[in-house]
This record gives sequence, C-alpha cells and structure tokens, in this order.
Amino acid sequence: MTSSFNLTRENWIPCVMPDGSVSELSLRDTLVGAQGLREVSDPSPLTTASIYRLLLAVLYRIFAPQTMDDWLKLWGLEGFSSSAIDDYLGRWEGRFDLLGDHHPF
Repeated sequence: MTSSFNLTRENWIPCVMPDGSVSELSLRDTLVGAQGLREVSDPSPLTTASIYRLLLAVLYRIFAPQTMDDWLKLWGLEGFSSSAIDDYLGRWEGRFDLLGDHHPF
C-alpha cells in the first residue's frame, strides 16, 4: 500500500481556538473555518510564517484578488466560500500529497 499525507485532509496546522485551546486542522478546515480561529501559531516563528504564506497562496489562487479593493472585499466576508475552497482543493488534491506517487508536494 502506498503511503500518503495529504495536506488538504490531514490535521497538521496548529490553530488557536477562541477559547485558547490548540487544535491541529487540515488545510481545508483551516481555510473554511478561518473566521472562527484566533490564530495559527507554532512554537517556531518560521513555521508560523511559512504556514501563513501557504494559506495566503492558496487563497490567492482560489479568489484571485487583483486590487486592494478585491482584498478588502475578501477581508470583509464572514468567511471564505467553502464551495470555492472545496472546488480548488479537489481539483489539485493530488498536488498537496506529500508522499504522492506522481506529484509529491
């Protein structure tokens, strides 16, 4: 059997919840539930910055904001569109598998 660790489904992003507890969430769950999180935080600031960079890159690919107004509209939403996130991650799911056979991340 082939090993797999898909960043879209596996819980790996350390998130601080509103009550202060820490939970690990998948890439999908972090993006879909972003409005309900206090922060993404790892003991290593470099890891935290890298995770934020990945999250922003994925959001940029999904929503393609071109202007500051586009970014402000996204910022003002009560949450990101779960269907848009699911469509994108579903289309590229194989590319987010760290141990994938054809296109490891």
